[in-house]
Amino acid sequence: SKSDDLARLQADLESSRAAAEAAERRAEDLSTELTKSQADRGKSESRALEDLRTETRTLVQERNRAELLVVDLKRENEVLQQLLNVTRSMQASKGESKSIFGKLQDRLGG
Repeated sequence: SKSDDLARLQADLESSRAAAEAAERRAEDLSTELTKSQADRGKSESRALEDLRTETRTLVQERNRAELLVVDLKRENEVLQQLLNVTRSMQASKGESKSIFGKLQDRLGG
């Protein structure tokens, strides 16, 4: 259902957010390590750091897409709830109309 999808997406969003934060912390750690390391190791560490930064950017983009999807699903859920309320109201009105029509028929002997 929409609620289950929304809950699942929110859980995925939290997981993605935590992974992005962990990746950002790791990138900072690697950056500090890089400045302390020897010049001959700098090239390979720089490449690893760039890979990690790329991965971090990807995770952040995925998190942002998930956040937008959650917003869209919440909006859609609100619209569906409003539609459900209108439908229920229309059904109630239809029931009242049938009741009134039935009473008129009874009074007219019909």
